[in-house]
Amino acid sequence: MTDNWTQKIIEYCQEYSIPIEYLSDTLYEPKVVPMIRGKVT
Repeated sequence: MTDNWTQKIIEYCQEYSIPIEYLSDTLYEPKVVPMIRGKVT
């Protein structure tokens, strides 16, 4: 499962031209966390 998850993240970053090294910074943005939580519930 980990390999599949890793591959999906890589493909997502490539598709949206997001440098993968900045992805973790983006996840900590104040507006992003509520959006992620909203998808989970």
